[in-house]
Amino acid sequence: MISGYVGGERYDLLVKDEKIKELLKMENLQITEGSVTKKGSISQLSTLQEQTNLDGLDFIWTGDAPIAEGGGQILEAKGIKILDNEATFSDPLVLVVDKNAAQTLSEKQFFTVIKPDDNLKKYGFEYRVDAVTLADFLEGNLTWNQVGLTRYASPPGVIMTNARKSNGGVMAETLIGTIWYNMLLNGVADQPDLKNSSHIPQFKPLPTEIPAELTKKMENLRLYSGFAESTSSKIKVSLEEGGFPWAITYYSVGKQIIQENSQFTLVALSHTVINSNQFLSFSEKGTQLLRIIQLPEFQEAAQNYGYDSPQGNWIVLPDPSFAAVKSLSNLLEEAEQS
Repeated sequence: MISGYVGGERYDLLVKDEKIKELLKMENLQITEGSVTKKGSISQLSTLQEQTNLDGLDFIWTGDAPIAEGGGQILEAKGIKILDNEATFSDPLVLVVDKNAAQTLSEKQFFTVIKPDDNLKKYGFEYRVDAVTLADFLEGNLTWNQVGLTRYASPPGVIMTNARKSNGGVMAETLIGTIWYNMLLNGVADQPDLKNSSHIPQFKPLPTEIPAELTKKMENLRLYSGFAESTSSKIKVSLEEGGFPWAITYYSVGKQIIQENSQFTLVALSHTVINSNQFLSFSEKGTQLLRIIQLPEFQEAAQNYGYDSPQGNWIVLPDPSFAAVKSLSNLLEEAEQS
């Protein structure tokens, strides 16, 4: 029997999928709903920080590299040895957009239509957007009307998950924050016209100490954006409510949303960040599970959950440190105050 924490959408894959149960059985391993707890990546950090006895934990399957770094720091401070820390699935951030809004944004040349022979087409993408232009628009200096959308209340915002609870929200804030930070470095922030990626010759990662100007921008973004839980169903409901035309989320989540509702489409970002779904093992059983996850049979089963993201079609922004992400998004603020 294996004990551990697994984040978000990966829970059903690991605990409930019949093919995965057979794979585990062949390796004399067993996972049940009682032995593995569904816990978001940020909740994992809080739990690890608060728990005094973690001796029975075999693994955590968490978010991207900075969050895994944070988990590693907490565990090592408690004297727990990490046997393995490896990436599993590659899951980039994308935009899920209302189709009518996407058509209008394409006509206004905010979005670019993806050509039929583009590799992204087979993965469900219909459009591409310059991520710098998107981030610049989300600074709130323009109105929805100026990009052709008249039904939304300004200043503009975006649906994303709460970064104090979800790794998806951390990544969304990291993406936008990194772009805004580099716009500040290059002196192209807060100008009346929308900028694009050509105005930033080289992206630098977020610093450990976030500038006050950037902190204020992030606070404003949270004020006029909509938050949803990290599951595809919750984000889909937020989109269907119609307060915003788009959401920033994982490709795996976005793929499920467009499969369930033809009202929405996928838009690829020119620059993105990648959720690597890091696996940390603390026992031989945990390491054994990691090797099973890396098997082709497991990877094939994972495709049914959206883990078949395209590679090489976007520029991946550099990973920041956990300290930088923590500073940007106020991670673990409540746990540290208690």
